[in-house]
Amino acid sequence: MSMATKQTLPAAAHREKVSLQRQTKHSELTGLLRTLVTGLQPGDRLPAQDELMRRYQVSDRTVLRSLEDLQRAGWIVRRPGSGTYVTDPRDRVVNVFDSPTRSLTQSRTIAALAPHFFAASYLRLCADTLSARAESANLSLVCHANPIDNLQVIETLRPLGFVLFSYPMAGIAEQLIARGHRAVVVGSPPAGVDPTVPCVFADHEIGGHMAARHLLDLGHRRIAFAFDSQMRYPYRQHPRWAGHQQAIRETRETGEPVSESVIDADMLAAWRKDATLAAAYFRQTEAPTGITVWNDGAAIILLGILNRARLRVPEDISVIGFDALPEGTDTIPPLTTVDQHVSWQMQTTVRLLTRSVPPPAQAVIA
Repeated sequence: MSMATKQTLPAAAHREKVSLQRQTKHSELTGLLRTLVTGLQPGDRLPAQDELMRRYQVSDRTVLRSLEDLQRAGWIVRRPGSGTYVTDPRDRVVNVFDSPTRSLTQSRTIAALAPHFFAASYLRLCADTLSARAESANLSLVCHANPIDNLQVIETLRPLGFVLFSYPMAGIAEQLIARGHRAVVVGSPPAGVDPTVPCVFADHEIGGHMAARHLLDLGHRRIAFAFDSQMRYPYRQHPRWAGHQQAIRETRETGEPVSESVIDADMLAAWRKDATLAAAYFRQTEAPTGITVWNDGAAIILLGILNRARLRVPEDISVIGFDALPEGTDTIPPLTTVDQHVSWQMQTTVRLLTRSVPPPAQAVIA
């Protein structure tokens, strides 16, 4: 099964058009400000934004863009509520303003960062796909797990950009962007949360709806939602759960009764140790006959549990996973899953990191 995807970047496209129209004034101001900075000492404070607008007769947007250029190159540091200050010359990138569209780094490397809790099998799929996309763009890829302690060391490589897997790493992305790096988060925020950093993710609400709809269309009326311990925030806050619930509501609105339940990480762990517990659970009259699982890793584990419990899939119970991991093709039976188009996401990520201007602050690919 495939998850429908859509790209929503009209605001970004508009900003790119504006930047091309104003490129001459912007690049001229960047050069003037760089000259101003070279005449100051490290730690000196630059004039306020209003003063720069008056002195150079430019708009606030032009001033902000030029200050951002200087900050990305390490010439200045901006401290909210305090001002803009000159940095140590040793921290600067030289010769990056010769062309307004030239990359602010000479590196051809993308740094991918993953948290310790990230699912190993899904990370491997993402990393392999990202590596292939990077190679096709004549780039290299380095991956780091648990990067918090050595983030500054990674920064010294001055990579072309950072890819951060999982939305809980958005805070690190904000820090990197504030220090002048390009950074893109691959991962969905909780339902109702607007990303504050560039994000790439599939439409998980549609994916959750598709998974539950598949089971309902097969005739199942006792549906369970199963999740594992790798979820970083309550499942009820995830768009995938919202899509799952929407499919159930749609069926109930037709007059069809649907019962729903949840299989949590503790239940899966207990069943994994003792499959007879799973057998007893599914022998109950109201036990679910169709299960949507949080990801393929947990779904593959569940298939093994059901096999040991002598429950047949799909004759007794239907199972659908999420992610389209290659390992799902080797299970018995092969795992039915929702494909969130990892290849497309990685292609979009590389495109955002290599475009002539940094990704817009709230770019969202959904």
